Formats: sequence, structure tokens, C-alpha cells
Amino acid sequence: MPSDADGFTRRLLLTWMDEEAGKLQFSLSLRLAIAYLEAENIDTEVSSGNSFNIRLGDAKLTRLQPNSGAYVDVATGGNQVLLNPQTGRPPFRRLSMQAVLAEESDPEWIRDRVVLIGVTAPSTPDLFPTAAITTDLPSLMYGVDMHAHAVSQLLDQALENRPPIRVWPEVLEYGWMMMWGGLGLWLVRRLSSPKRYVLVVVVLGSALILCSFSFLWLWGWWIPVVPSLIVFGINGLVLSGFYLYDQTMRARIDERQQVIQEAYTTIHNGPLQELAILSKMAGSGCSLEQVFSKIQQIEQDLRALDGRLETIHKVHTPAAFVIGKSNLNLEAPLNEVLFGVYNQTLTRDFPGFQSLKLKMPSFDPLDTAGLSLKDRRNLCQFLEEALCNVGKHAKAPTRLTVVCKSTDQINLIRVEDNGCSIPQSFTAPSKSLFFSQKSGGGWGTQQSLKLAKRLNGQFQRGALPTQGTYCELRWPLNDQPAQVKY
Repeated sequence: MPSDADGFTRRLLLTWMDEEAGKLQFSLSLRLAIAYLEAENIDTEVSSGNSFNIRLGDAKLTRLQPNSGAYVDVATGGNQVLLNPQTGRPPFRRLSMQAVLAEESDPEWIRDRVVLIGVTAPSTPDLFPTAAITTDLPSLMYGVDMHAHAVSQLLDQALENRPPIRVWPEVLEYGWMMMWGGLGLWLVRRLSSPKRYVLVVVVLGSALILCSFSFLWLWGWWIPVVPSLIVFGINGLVLSGFYLYDQTMRARIDERQQVIQEAYTTIHNGPLQELAILSKMAGSGCSLEQVFSKIQQIEQDLRALDGRLETIHKVHTPAAFVIGKSNLNLEAPLNEVLFGVYNQTLTRDFPGFQSLKLKMPSFDPLDTAGLSLKDRRNLCQFLEEALCNVGKHAKAPTRLTVVCKSTDQINLIRVEDNGCSIPQSFTAPSKSLFFSQKSGGGWGTQQSLKLAKRLNGQFQRGALPTQGTYCELRWPLNDQPAQVKY
């Protein structure tokens, strides 16, 4: 009987080719099993080809491969199978030679039975190391008992359909372990709470052990448990620490970038807009008094900029949007938040706002399913930018129309004016890539393009059929294409 590297016997050699004799040799256990089955008129078949196929009745014995189960490149010459001894009460009767000679045994215990005679004494060298069966000697079994277990295993498979120990193909085993490794990584991304994560890992690990034991006990399938648990534990417990650290760092970076974005938005919609208006005033022949007044206003805005930036930094939370002197709660209904942006923006001292005679705001409830707080913030910035463009570029507009509404298919934010200035038309489809300055549009246009791409929507800016300009952003509900005409 071949032994493993640790000295234990877990394999049973059934047949092997004797090169010197030029014939197939049979082990003791296989010879006894074949003799017993032939006496019962049960067919047996042993092949001497490369496959070494063995069939005992309806049972086909699966040959052990060098990498079967937990084995790695083990020598499996001849036809070897995994030994599957029975635990608990031995499946055979033991009689001492003294009892037989004293005629203290029942002849029926021996007649038509498989009988093995051997020595059961610790002083003899006929011992096999094994940890599968509880014996009188710790981790040792007498040779006659080992052969008896082997014969019992072969006869049970042929007569009682006892399942042998079977293993998966290597490809299936590697796929099984990769699945558990991927499951560990997936759980890290799905469960943010460490307590819940550890609980799920313990439950799944226990379920794996229980299922593998059930498969082995009921159907004889050996499932790789230890490698799967190791991969699952490494990916789930060790890599989770690195993943959580990476997530924390990313969150801090995102928060810092958001603060920078808010600061630049404040500068862009404040002093930069005032400077753009001052540039137009200087080129339109305005008086020095008007230009000087605007310069004083810009100076005041710049002096107050430090306080506004500090306010943004202090109150910056995912649920706050700072505009002017107000802090809007982004968790409120989106149409109410956008109306607050509308009111605060129109208080700015822009030329386009001073000539307005008619203001038609319409802020209906929007479908906000799937919108994050960052998306809400970006929508507020889009409306603020669109209104600032009216105040800065539109020439003497008298009417301003702001529409925020939701239909069966889209959400829409649209700003219209009837000023004389007609900007260059611009249309960006939902799948457009980010545009640079060279591709058209300034900072506000680029931000609108990014927002449209993020929402799988569409951003448009252009001239109205009669007079004036429009700027709109639409995005679909439930990932529907934003192709509905306004």
C-alpha cells in the first residue's frame, strides 16, 4: 500500500504492470473482491490498457491522478484509488486463532465469506499509519485490518452502491477557488460596515465547511475547502483593510476636490463675472464714473471673497450648497433648492437682470430617483451658471423664463431670455466626451458637458427662433434616451 509524504496511508494500489514478467499484477484486496463477486455471478472487468479501467459489477473505479484532490504531482503509478475506510464499528468480524482452534466460533461466520488471516500484535512490523480510523494503537492500524477495510470498500461499491471518494477536475477546482476569491472582493465593495462584513464572512465560511462535509458524507465528493477558505480569507479580510484605506483616502481626496470646485465656482460666478462685465463696459463707451463704480464693486467682492471661501470650507458638507449668503440644504426637494438658487442669483448686480420686466419661474417637482447629493449640487451650479450668463451676455432682456419640470420620460431645466445677444449655438449629445477649451465653450460649458454625460442626458445652448437665447439640460428617467423635444 503506497504511503503519502507524511507517512499516512490514504491510497489503495489495485493493479500495476510488472515489466519484467510482462503481465498485470493484482493487489490482495482486488483479488479477494473479484473472487467473491464471481462466486455471486457478478461480472467484473479489469483492463490492462493505459486507462487501467476496473469495473466491479455496476461500479466503475475512478483512477487517481497525480493532481487529484489535495495531491500535487504525486506518484500514481498503476491503478490507484483513494482509500475510504469505515469509521465506527468495524464492518467485519474479528476472531482470534485460539477461538477457532477451540471451536468457539460459529462456522457460518466463515463459510462463504472473505477471510483474512494476519497478526495483530504491536511487536510485529505489520503496521500502517492512518488517522482516519480509531484503533487500539494511536494513528496505527494492523495490516490485516487495513486489507479488510480495502476489501470491504470494494465490495460495498459493487454490492451496495456505496459512493467512492471522488474529486473534481482541476479546471473545476481552480474555478471554484477563484469564485470564492472573487466573492471575498465583492463583499468588501458591497458591505461598508466591518461588523456586518465579518459576520457575513463567518457565516459563508461555516456554510462552506458544512456543505463540503455533507457532499463528502452523502455522495463521496471531495471539495477543496482549505484553499477556498484561504483565498476567501485573504481577499476578504486582508485585502479589505487595504480597500477600506483606499476608500478613505479617495473620500478625502474627493472632499478636498469638491471644496476646490466650490471655491472656483464662487470665484467664477463672482469676481470673474464682474470682470467680464467690466470689460464689456470699457469697450462700449461707458463713462469713467460707471467703470469706476464697477471697479469698486469688484474690489468689495474680492475683499469679501476670503470670508466666503472660509464659509464654504466650514459649512462644506455633502448636503450643503453655498450661494451668496445662503446655505441651501440639498436634501430638501430639488425644485425648492433650485428655486432658492434662482432667487439668490437674481439678486446679483448684473446688467441683464436690471432690465428685466417679466420673470416667469416655474419650478415643478422633479424625479430625483438615482440622483446623488453631488448630482444635486452640480444641477444647482448649472442653473446658477445659466442665469449668470443671462445677466452677463444678454443685451437689455425684458423677459426671463426658467422652467424646471419632469415629464414621463425626462427631467428638464431650461433658461430663456429675449435679449439681443445671440451666442454661438452649441449642442452636445448624451454620449459626447469631455470638451476642452479648444473644442468650444468655457469653464461653465465644460461643467455642463460633464454633468450631461454623468446623467446620460443632453446639454444644449443656442438662439431662439424669434429673439433671445436658451440654455437647457435634460436627462432621462430610468435610463431612457433623452430625445423628447421640448
